[in-house]
Amino acid sequence: MELTDAEIRRIAKLANLKIELKEEVKKMRGHFAKMYGLIDVLREVNVEGVAMLIYPHDKYFLRLREDSAKEGISRAPVLDNAPDSLNGYIKAPSPIKEIKQKKGNH
Repeated sequence: MELTDAEIRRIAKLANLKIELKEEVKKMRGHFAKMYGLIDVLREVNVEGVAMLIYPHDKYFLRLREDSAKEGISRAPVLDNAPDSLNGYIKAPSPIKEIKQKKGNH
């Protein structure tokens, strides 16, 4: 299936992708062609008489192990192995600072 530039831009917009250059449209045409090819392969599968499956475990019960309390490790060895600690807690870099830095770079 050959897609027009307008169709590729529409699909990209729906997928929240930003395509500006003709080279990008050409590249996406190849990606979309592969995806449509996979869909065509799936259409060849005979599903006549197969009931729709909404949840993969509808007919089966999940067998979970019995939950039981166990003795954990004490805090001291954990803190001894931590790269840095403060007031009895493991000190780690702030993920919020990383997120703000990444947003600031774009």
